[in-house]
Amino acid sequence: MKFKNTKTGVVIDLTAPISGGNWVAIGEVEEKQTPKVKPEVKIKPKQEVVETDDFDLTKMTVDELKTFATENDIELTETKKADIIEEIAKAFEMWVVTCKNFASIDDIIELWRPLTNEEITRATALLPVISDTLRVEADKAGVDLDQKSNDNMAYANVLKSVTVDVLARTLMTPTDKEPMTQESQSALGYSWSGTFLSPGGGLFIKKDELKRLGLKRQKIGGRHLYGEDTWNPSHFDYQRDYWL
Repeated sequence: MKFKNTKTGVVIDLTAPISGGNWVAIGEVEEKQTPKVKPEVKIKPKQEVVETDDFDLTKMTVDELKTFATENDIELTETKKADIIEEIAKAFEMWVVTCKNFASIDDIIELWRPLTNEEITRATALLPVISDTLRVEADKAGVDLDQKSNDNMAYANVLKSVTVDVLARTLMTPTDKEPMTQESQSALGYSWSGTFLSPGGGLFIKKDELKRLGLKRQKIGGRHLYGEDTWNPSHFDYQRDYWL
């Protein structure tokens, strides 16, 4: 019986059958398993949907515009659609101006010194707090810092300088020990004294810094020590500006 090596093609004639390896009997049908090929699956890339906050006020109705203004705490005084749109736009412009900081990280580096990565993180969080604190102090004095800094470039530079000074003082205040600027000790009859950088702790604004912004001024007033003579018909009426 003849056998053939399927790998080398060698044919041999043997009396005893053999099996295994690459030897097969001539005339024997070799069943070959064809590998299953997985169909190629084409993956379509997903289209990214970019969400934007842009919207067209002109496509809204008057009622929709009024609802939108109410949801955003905008007081409307106009009734026509075009006037309402203009009023809403101006309100958002003022909101953007109000939300800005009076100084930036670059201003701090230029006016003070370079910052470490940790200080940049703290400064980024402190800038809006300092700006809003100055706005509150200015509001007590009846001053609109945003409007005044927009109208006067010199005032804007002073406001920037004050903001940087407050921020620098806050960054210099240590968080792992007492914020001291100076300390003295004596021996024998032991005594200790020191000066705190921030006696109250945390962020604070000096009176001199408020004076630089025109928010602290000397007040002059007077008081009547003995009151007014209301029973004497010959007294001077200060409200009517003549003698009775």
